[in-house]
Amino acid sequence: MRNTLFAACAALLMTCTFSCATVDNSQEPVKGRAPALKEQEIPAPAPKFKMAVLYFDNNSLTDQAEMDTIKKAVADLLTVALSRNRNILLVERIKLEETLRQHRMALSGVEGAGATEVGRMLGADYLLLGSYTMLAGELTVNARVVKVETGEVITGAQKFGASSELLGTLQSLAEEVNASLKAGGAAEKGFGEIPLEAVKRYSEALEAEDTGDRTAALSIYRELLKAYPGLYFLKDRINAAEPEKGAEK
Repeated sequence: MRNTLFAACAALLMTCTFSCATVDNSQEPVKGRAPALKEQEIPAPAPKFKMAVLYFDNNSLTDQAEMDTIKKAVADLLTVALSRNRNILLVERIKLEETLRQHRMALSGVEGAGATEVGRMLGADYLLLGSYTMLAGELTVNARVVKVETGEVITGAQKFGASSELLGTLQSLAEEVNASLKAGGAAEKGFGEIPLEAVKRYSEALEAEDTGDRTAALSIYRELLKAYPGLYFLKDRINAAEPEKGAEK
């Protein structure tokens, strides 16, 4: 009887000792496997490449002086149209403007070795450049993508439209460039159509901003956003110009 009782006590003591010595490893990572990142810690995928949109040449055969005023707007709207694709890191137009002015280069008409030189100064992998032509109310936009490293033309596109369809034409061009580069993602959603006069006003606002006249630029941005809500990206321009007043509603 005593032996049985002694054996039972010994077994109970061993069980207790083993349980107390056991460590809970449930929170330790499995050897050879990195711990999972929390959702908010997962970094956004890095862009596949960097692209700069240069100012397009104006080859219009009619209304040449008038069409010359929209060079900045054409480049900027193409940049906005491509900006939704997070696989493409786009050079800001302000940076492009500063680089061209610092090196006393033309704001348009940059070709060949000059174009690749600009690309290198901007740290870009690709350049988007081209021309637009207005003839009797009909618009033609030609574009090509150049690889900065080699100067090779990677792809080209040509789009047609009426003068009143400039935004839609640029949007279509951005979509084709995006698809040709196989960058994934998508081009920005459409802006809706606005008259050519409004595009000229937008170019005026960009020029005012470039020359330091933020008051004039803001006034035009607000005017255009009120008249054409499809130009939603102007909210960011307004907020950036006057951050102390808070986000634009």
